[in-house]
Parts: sequence; C-alpha cells; structure tokens
Amino acid sequence: MTKIRIEIEGGTLGLSTDGGVFVSPARPRSKALEAPVVVRRTLPWPEELAPGEYEYRYRVTNGSGKYKLKLYVAGEHEPRQVSEERDALHQRGNIWVFTVPSLGDSGHP
Repeated sequence: MTKIRIEIEGGTLGLSTDGGVFVSPARPRSKALEAPVVVRRTLPWPEELAPGEYEYRYRVTNGSGKYKLKLYVAGEHEPRQVSEERDALHQRGNIWVFTVPSLGDSGHP
C-alpha cells in the first residue's frame, strides 16, 4: 500500500470535487473502491491505495475557475502526477486517470 494525497490547485477558494475512486479501467456499473472522495482546494484527500491505475470520477460541487488535480506520495513535496487544466464549468462527468506507484518507485514522470 502507498500513502497518497490528491490536491486541487487553482480555481476559487471554495472549489471542491465529490466522487469516487475506481480501479481503471472502470466499467459503467463498476463499484467505487473508495467513496465518497471529496477534494477541496483547502483540504486534500489522503488515502492508502495499492500500486496500480485508478480513476477519480467526480463532479465539481463548489467554486469556479480553472484548476488541476495533483497526486502526491506521502513525504514528497513534488507531485507524481498532475492532471491537464480543467474548468469548473464542466461540473459533471469528470474523470481523471492516475497511477499509484509502488513504494520502491522513486521516479517522477
């Protein structure tokens, strides 16, 4: 298991997302591995996940503006993965695919 956290960068102070984390590739009727997953600009989502590929399927619940999601491994100051810039106007149907590294993987993309 790897300790991670997902953060939001950008957008207004109240920007937050709400959804679930799925093993990727998720099918339409897949059950969330973790839910609810709420990420706020002021409060990251910390969790322990097995190494592998996941999908954060979410909606924007508050705030506005352009933002990015960032994946950090516990104890590291640089993100392992950063989403493309997104716009909070797209409130529903957002999917971010991210990879949780194994503990021995110290490489950054």
